[in-house]
Amino acid sequence: MFTKKTTMKSPLKLALFLFAFSVIVVSCGKDEDEDPIVPNNTDLLTAHEWIMTNLTLAFPLNGLNVWDSIPACERDDVFKFNTNSTGYFDEGVSKCDPSDLQIETFAWKWTNNETTIEIPEDSNEVTILSNVVVTATTLTAQTEYEEQGLTVTANLTFSTH
Repeated sequence: MFTKKTTMKSPLKLALFLFAFSVIVVSCGKDEDEDPIVPNNTDLLTAHEWIMTNLTLAFPLNGLNVWDSIPACERDDVFKFNTNSTGYFDEGVSKCDPSDLQIETFAWKWTNNETTIEIPEDSNEVTILSNVVVTATTLTAQTEYEEQGLTVTANLTFSTH
């Protein structure tokens, strides 16, 4: 009469095999410590349409918020920057002047290490948006203009549309 002698060899081999297999499977998975791809300013700027949500005037007016005085027909205007350095301005649902074009196109380019946007105009002038900061949902910039002999700095805030 023979009796089978139970040994730990088979269960031990099975356990080692399962452990080794699980280590291989886990180590072949995606490395969660990989750096995510961070979008650059062009990616962020061109990903959405933008609508102005705030306007304050700095020097010489020291932060005067004029947003509430902006007519509703200007508050719904939409700006879109495209990756090919073109863009468009859409008057939105309401137009201040019915004879204005609904959509106007423009060219644009980054300067100063993607901190300034230059938009050439028909009259050989250039609109300059400086100190540009763009995130996935907000665009802020400054522009300057002359008013009664004074240089006024306008702080613009846009949100995605």
